Amino acid sequence: MDRLGFVILDDGQPVAVQASQLWVGRLGPFARTMAAAATARFGPPVLHDHDPQLLTAAQRLLGRLHDELLRRGLATAAHAMQELQDQFDRAVAHMVSAILTARRREHRPVIPEPLTTVASQAAVNALTKLSVVRQFDDLLRGTRILAVMVCPDPEHHRASCSTA
Repeated sequence: MDRLGFVILDDGQPVAVQASQLWVGRLGPFARTMAAAATARFGPPVLHDHDPQLLTAAQRLLGRLHDELLRRGLATAAHAMQELQDQFDRAVAHMVSAILTARRREHRPVIPEPLTTVASQAAVNALTKLSVVRQFDDLLRGTRILAVMVCPDPEHHRASCSTA
């Protein structure tokens, strides 16, 4: 097992042997502990001697929590940033629809859809050339890189980034 508790298989041993070793060494004792805990009767509090391994176990647990929160936080941030960026891609169609609908509703002269599309695309292009948007692209790229770096198994994730 690695430090995160994932099972790592050895190509040199049959899977059945490795599964048996995993059961005997980890899963069996865990299952017995859980079964015993389900039937345990709780009494009054008992003060035990200091267990020096408690600090190590707590540090290990906090490390796992930190790693998981960091991984999920970066992945969630990258996803949300990508959604925001995708809104720019969909903005042209929304703008064209809104402009044409509003002009019809207000009984104003109709602007041909191709002209509305070109004007809307020009507006979106101008917005995406602003330095703040370019910095956003750099921030998104950096967030993705960090998310991949802290992920314990990045090769098993769907690629969600577009090439810029």
